[in-house]
Amino acid sequence: MKTPMQRGRRQFLLGSAGAALAIPGLPSLALSGEPAPLSVRKFITFRVTNGYYGSFWYPPESAIAKMGGLLPFAPNVRRLPLSEIPGPISPLLDTSFDPLRKKLTLLRHIDKLDGANHAPTSSLLGWSFRGTARSELRGLPPSIDKLMAAKVFGGAVSPLNLAVANETTGPSVSASVSDVGEVFIDAGLYPHQAFEKLFGARLASPLEVQKRLRHKQALVDRVLPHYRQVASNPRLSSADRSNLERHVEHIRDLQMRLSRQIGECTPPTAPEVFGRTPESIDAAAAALVDITIAALRCGLTNIVNLYLDPDGLFTSALHGVENGHHAASHDPGAAPSIFKALRWSTRILSSLLLRLDAEQDGNTGKSMLDTSLVFFNNEIGNQQSGIRLTPDINHHGLDVQVLLAGSCDGVLRTGDLLDFATKYLRPRYTPHIGTAYNRLLVSCMLAMGLRPEDWEQNGQPGYGDLRGVDRVLSPPGRTEIGDLRAMLPGLRA
Repeated sequence: MKTPMQRGRRQFLLGSAGAALAIPGLPSLALSGEPAPLSVRKFITFRVTNGYYGSFWYPPESAIAKMGGLLPFAPNVRRLPLSEIPGPISPLLDTSFDPLRKKLTLLRHIDKLDGANHAPTSSLLGWSFRGTARSELRGLPPSIDKLMAAKVFGGAVSPLNLAVANETTGPSVSASVSDVGEVFIDAGLYPHQAFEKLFGARLASPLEVQKRLRHKQALVDRVLPHYRQVASNPRLSSADRSNLERHVEHIRDLQMRLSRQIGECTPPTAPEVFGRTPESIDAAAAALVDITIAALRCGLTNIVNLYLDPDGLFTSALHGVENGHHAASHDPGAAPSIFKALRWSTRILSSLLLRLDAEQDGNTGKSMLDTSLVFFNNEIGNQQSGIRLTPDINHHGLDVQVLLAGSCDGVLRTGDLLDFATKYLRPRYTPHIGTAYNRLLVSCMLAMGLRPEDWEQNGQPGYGDLRGVDRVLSPPGRTEIGDLRAMLPGLRA
């Protein structure tokens, strides 16, 4: 470990303990490009596939009308509190979500401009790279989960990618781009693979778990001398010295919480090997929820990506889905099958959210859901029931289904249906042109503590592809873009 020099916070952070436990911002020693402070926030994504019918996902128009309709709330936003919707929020967001209404944010008219087209990168990279020349991708930042891992947590954690799918290698949404514009997508772990990586063999031993946590505790002990050296810097203002002293007290409190956490970190039950059979998907999905909770509780990661796409593993006999999910999504007469496939996913979602809400965060004592941002997203968008499907109906991310859960440790306002429709209409599909999906990705990054300079390239505002691949469906100047360095209006607490 390097000994910090007397030149400020950057040198202090060169130490390994400093990288794990960054000191607070000290303006009198400020230098550009410094890492963000240690965060207790957690980012969890949940991706599903193949598009929804809006009548399944959103509250019925009749229910909204009874409540007096959506009322203006912020520029280009109309709002309705979820608590005012009678009965279940919607057919898919059923009564199992009722205990969570105050902690949910349902978004409407969020449009992906990149075309989506089943590309996993459109979820967290905001760019559907299909048909895109490598030269256009050169220099892009990675997906937002990787940016969070690097910029918020200083590389001390890595995204945990978990999957249920009918593929040899599990899919994920965690992506990076090489210097020559080649896109790489990390593999998603099936339940037995994730358990072995996190808790199997060596780590499943209670002694090894305690050893790992005591190592984290030792980092706290090692970091305190660095704080004292920074405090002796003659450039440090009295206000910053007071701020630093408060932070030292926070670190001492963290020591005590880590000590308590040693006895709380227990691995979940080892799951069966996922054989990619129709009979195995229910148990596999439940195991991923168990692994997610345990990984967060034990401090093994702060970022989890869940990718649930059983597709052809859905059967009529077991799940009420004819010909698999993808085939059903291209069949105008298969709406009941689509509903049942999506109902399977939302049951897993409600189970995850309720488990997070019941779990106490070891760092803050709050509900783990309250210190998290859970980002449920669909790869494509709203289908219209009762119409003949054209070949591209399932390959546009228009009015894409999005649900946020948790306040991200008080950063986000929750409890609302927010509608981001513009005044402009499109000739087909969901009628109202909406607001760019990539603004939502920016909102997630800001909520987690990133700054625009963490994702912007060459000083250009924005993140991902904002050009729009179909100028008929998303005409320039009609899709709402807005401030590319700010949260979507209505989201910040």
